[in-house]
Amino acid sequence: MRQSLHQENISRIFIENPTICGMCATNGPTCCQCGIKEEELVAPLSEAELRRIQKLAPWVENTTFVVREKNSPFFISEMAKLFPDHPEDIKSSFPVDSFHLRLAQNSIGQCVFLGPQGCLLPKAARPHFCNLYPFWFIGRNLHAFENHLCLALQHRNSIPKMCTELHTHPDDLFQAYLTLCQDWGVAPPSQDLQVEIQ
Repeated sequence: MRQSLHQENISRIFIENPTICGMCATNGPTCCQCGIKEEELVAPLSEAELRRIQKLAPWVENTTFVVREKNSPFFISEMAKLFPDHPEDIKSSFPVDSFHLRLAQNSIGQCVFLGPQGCLLPKAARPHFCNLYPFWFIGRNLHAFENHLCLALQHRNSIPKMCTELHTHPDDLFQAYLTLCQDWGVAPPSQDLQVEIQ
């Protein structure tokens, strides 16, 4: 019941003030959905992120929203591509044949927190990767993932315009990335250098 009421409140907020991500969720598919049998590539969830979700969104308490996923060689190789300068950190944080946590998916590959108008979690409770996407850093260089389904990428042809559309800023994204590195056990880039937009 509590989750249902929360979903109704979130739906009303999105209807009154639609966002690019809300429009994407309405039209589908979204970045919050993976292909069947691609679940192993869903971004990992650290213990710190799990605790933050439980604290800031207590209505998840009685839901099954995380699963344990095996650190397959393919998962580790894809993670290493995200951090090309730190392959040893990835091997240490995600040892082969061990496990990591990730958000659960429904039967059609959608994140359990994907509602009809977007994410049901408040922004402060969302996993780091979700808050960063479609952006990513290689060192201090800010990039955007290529995703032909992303409305923000379709509607805005530059990173500054995408940041405006998604109500964020490169400096805020970098702070989120630093926290992600810390929680995922990867050495962060120097904080003394300027963010470069690629």
